[in-house]
Amino acid sequence: MRPLFKIYAGSGAEAPEKKKFDDWLNGLKKTQVLSDDAATTLECYADNGNALWGVEDKKRVATCLDSIPSKLNAMLGEPPDEYRAMAVLIERCRKTTADNFFKQLGDLLKDRIRNYPSACDKYAGFLLHSGTNPPKNDIQLILELADGLSSFPLPAANPKIHRWLNQQLLTPICRSDELSGDVVSRKNADAFGFTSADWENKLAKVSVPLLGGVILRAMSSESPCQTRYRRISATSFVVGKEVRKRVKGALEWLTDDERKGKTWGDVSFARDDKEILLVYPSELPEAPIAAVAMFLVLRQIWQTQSARFMDYVEDVVKALHNFTTSKEVEMRVFALRKIDLARTQISCNRQYSAERLIAAATEWQTSCGNVPLIEIRQWGKEKGAKPEWHLLKVPFPLEVIWCLNTPWPKAADDAKKESENFPVLMASLCCLMRECDSNHCWKELACRHTYGGN
Repeated sequence: MRPLFKIYAGSGAEAPEKKKFDDWLNGLKKTQVLSDDAATTLECYADNGNALWGVEDKKRVATCLDSIPSKLNAMLGEPPDEYRAMAVLIERCRKTTADNFFKQLGDLLKDRIRNYPSACDKYAGFLLHSGTNPPKNDIQLILELADGLSSFPLPAANPKIHRWLNQQLLTPICRSDELSGDVVSRKNADAFGFTSADWENKLAKVSVPLLGGVILRAMSSESPCQTRYRRISATSFVVGKEVRKRVKGALEWLTDDERKGKTWGDVSFARDDKEILLVYPSELPEAPIAAVAMFLVLRQIWQTQSARFMDYVEDVVKALHNFTTSKEVEMRVFALRKIDLARTQISCNRQYSAERLIAAATEWQTSCGNVPLIEIRQWGKEKGAKPEWHLLKVPFPLEVIWCLNTPWPKAADDAKKESENFPVLMASLCCLMRECDSNHCWKELACRHTYGGN
């Protein structure tokens, strides 16, 4: 979750607002009793008009309070008396709404600051956001029963209860197999609760464009580093024929030639090996959304310099808006890279909400437009054409990475092939999604390529 309130009026804290907040916080640390002025300032900061939780934030919290605990309760069943605190915690969570949770948590944090002002550092970060950038959902909250120690043999956060809970979750659930319709017993179920038939066989190889044969899971009993839970190879994670069929079909569908430029795209032009990027929503619409175009441009169009980021993004954003009007959709982004003849590596793996992807596209265009007016002289496309002056266009994120990933030795008169060790897709995602401090990120990349060539 994110902090509850902001201490600024706009989209981020300005220098005077930040200084005022820091002075107030430093003053609290030096006192044992909260003054009237400090208490008034606290109430002003924690006013409903400064609340950071929007509709989507409350939906996410409601899911954590009700939907997920409900599913967890069904999987756990009736707990032993020693562990019943967990069942009570789940029951109380489900009775709490997101609005009540917001109010109760805010009241609790304010009470802590009032009663223990010298220790305000422990609570202020959860209650108030004072950064210059919008807050992230990077706060993890662990819930416990207020009467966990007095009314139950063990509180819900006790390690013994956690071990029991993990054991219950690792035990496959009886369910109907979708192929045969038969009920699968716990003893014969795979890791997903389906029949474990064929689990000892190797997983299928899928023919993927550009990459060739991709083995769905390559685990060797000769590599001790691949041991999980003291098990190795197929025994470490049992996968039956139903799940195998689904995984194979999913990869084949995503990488079909008809969906190139929609669910997948070739990113090899940004480095010297074979790599593809896949982008798709958690719920598939009737017609695939060409979301991959937000990160890269198709190679044949890139070579003709006819693509414009804004044109592609306009279509993608419109499709995402239409598809996500009445539902919360997660966008899944990952890349596959061929590292040798036999092995394929997942070079990056991320999940974003559709809303975040839409916002990132807008931020990218705004940031790229925040430069002085620059015109570049280029030769015309036709043979013998005169040089022409062109304004800068908004680049695709991967085009920026391609530029940074091309060393120019020999006094910048010879462009060598791209560096092999540059994390192309991860850097592209950081560019568009702003996952890191952009100034620090680009300074580091520029220094590395200027002085090291890698």
